[in-house]
Amino acid sequence: LRFGLAYDGANSWQNRKLLCAEILKLYPPTFIGVQESNHFQTRFLIQNLKDHEFIGWYNKSREQWQSNLIFYHNTWECLKAKHYFLSTTPDVESTLPGSKWPGSKTHAFFLAHGFFDAFENNHSTTFHNFTGEATRDHIDWILYRGNIKIIRRKIITDSFSGRYPSDHYPVMAVFQESCDLHF
Repeated sequence: LRFGLAYDGANSWQNRKLLCAEILKLYPPTFIGVQESNHFQTRFLIQNLKDHEFIGWYNKSREQWQSNLIFYHNTWECLKAKHYFLSTTPDVESTLPGSKWPGSKTHAFFLAHGFFDAFENNHSTTFHNFTGEATRDHIDWILYRGNIKIIRRKIITDSFSGRYPSDHYPVMAVFQESCDLHF
């Protein structure tokens, strides 16, 4: 989403939120994960994802708090959710020293523990700083595991009159349950 209180001038949240709503209409999600969601952005998402529930809204008493959220279509049921911090004290509001962006170590950890990357070794860059010109490594992923296969994957590069909903391109994947029948 991009931190909603950032001083982004023409790319401020007030100028981008309708572009985010448009992306949600063009690519209706079953599940969607967002980071850096301020509470006013979370409320906006709730209004625009009316058929969805969500987990991850932390510390509702601090308006400037940034949450990492997972919205899921209401045809699904969340059986268990718990908030953890990336630190040596995961149950206490905290961070690891130097963990401003955990990046590739976190990605490698998940891959080493049974997850797969929807983009496999086909990582395109996703950060473009509102320019449409990707400038960094692929830092936005979709990880999965289980008896499913990828039908389609896409880095969404849509712009609206040269304007972008975020400083990162959204990534999406469509999955199908995989059926291996043995007779």
